[in-house]
Formats: sequence, C-alpha cells, structure tokens
Amino acid sequence: INLQAWQNIHLQASDYKTDDVLVHSPNLLGAPEWAIAASVGCQQVTVRQRPKIAICTTGDELVPISSSPLPHQIRQSNAYALLASLKQQGFDQVQCQHLPDEPSAMRAGLQEALSHCDILILSGGVSKGKFDFVPQCLEQAGVKQLFHKVAQRPGKPLWFGESDQGVLVFGLPGNPVSTLITMHRYVLPALWTLLGLEKKAQPQVYAQLSTDISFSKAMTFFPTVKVEATPQGQLRAHPLTGNGSGDFAALHGSDGFLELPAEREQFCKGEAFPLYLWTGGLY
Repeated sequence: INLQAWQNIHLQASDYKTDDVLVHSPNLLGAPEWAIAASVGCQQVTVRQRPKIAICTTGDELVPISSSPLPHQIRQSNAYALLASLKQQGFDQVQCQHLPDEPSAMRAGLQEALSHCDILILSGGVSKGKFDFVPQCLEQAGVKQLFHKVAQRPGKPLWFGESDQGVLVFGLPGNPVSTLITMHRYVLPALWTLLGLEKKAQPQVYAQLSTDISFSKAMTFFPTVKVEATPQGQLRAHPLTGNGSGDFAALHGSDGFLELPAEREQFCKGEAFPLYLWTGGLY
C-alpha cells in the first residue's frame, strides 16, 4: 500500500481560519447556512423582522367566495392571489380586508390599515372610473403620491406612495392579471430590496422566446408564458393567449411572464428577455 503522510486527514483550519466570516450579512438562512451556524456553536441568530403587510381590496361588485354573485357581481379573487404570492415567499405577517366604494368609509379603512402595517397593498380603485376613489382617499389619509401610471401592459394604472409614518403603499390595478403581474414585478422585489436581499432572493432569470412577438404600443409588455427547460441548459418561453387582463383563468398553466422593452415593436424567436416566475425563484 502506497501511503503518504497526512493522507485522508483534514487538518484543523485548512478550510477557514479564526475570525474568517463564514456567512455575510444580509443573507437568507437556508439549509447550508443553518448547518454552518450549528457547526460553529451559534445557538442564537439575529434576524431581521419581515414587514407587516396589509392587503385592501376595493370594489362593491366583489362578493365573498361563499356567495352566489348576481349578474353584476363577481367573487373576490385578487386577495387570495396576493396572499398566496406573499406567503409563497415567506411573508406571513399579512392581514386582509375589503373596503367599500364610498369615500369616507374607504378613508377610514385606509387610516386603520396604515396604523398597523409597514406595507399596504391595494387592489383596484386606482384608474379613472367613477368609483375609483383610492388616490384621493390615500392623499386625505396622509399618503404622498410618488407616481401614478406606468407605460406598461398590463398594469398601466399602477399607483405608488409613502405615508408620513414611512408606510409604503402600492395601489395595484383591479383586473386580476394586472394585479398579479404588478405584484410580482414591483411589490415582491421591493420587499426583498427593503430586506437587503434583492439579488440573493430574486436572481434575475432570462428566457428565450419560442416564437416571434409583435407589440406596437409604446409601452413595456408583459406576456404570460409557459417555460420549458431544454437539455442544452436554456429556458424557452412559450407565450400564452388570453382575453385581456380580466381573464385570470388563462394564467393557469403559465409559469410567469416576460418583460419586453417599450422601445421596440418586434421581438424575435431566440431572443432572451427577463423572466419573472410566479414561484419567485429559479425555474
């Protein structure tokens, strides 16, 4: 047997030395990080508290899911989509409520929500409809508008502001597809950014178009896609069709959406564009 001195012996400090930093902050604590903490005898870990989030839906046409809607009504769905999106990524301090389309009652509900949350997410009431009172009620509740409307489809009426107490407020459009896309494109990345973990928790993924797309509007376009992983290690995005931003049932079977830039009209098969997944992580 050919043996050598120190063969198969792992020398102390051969991996790291005293005072080496093994896990930098900020960082997500996953299985490797917990194993490292245990190996160095770290019994307590200081972590950041995840934000307290309030979801407020609006619209008198919405009824509880247990109800049978009349011809002019629909069952609530956006609150469940938003809540699932948050909990899927570990944001579990969430409260939900529905606000009526009446200015004084809406303003009171907004003030109550703002008093106990760090992030307020609204669905609906931010466009130009007769009963879209959200922007004026937010202003009356002490929330400063930072921007309203983004040149994008879907999700143009997006509203964003900040209260006097530092609560960030996202006013998402009420159409279900717009709500879910703006939630994943803006709100979730903002939450991770606030925790200092935007790159760790939200690595930007790209996917190649499987077919040509034309979009003539001068705005960013978010087509929903089904994603396929090829044996060559590429992600291929197959655009899906639907009946507009109210057709949320068409999202079934999709994996997420692409972001196509506003300065172009033609997008060619094989080109890669940013991909946002409903799961929030890598495909």
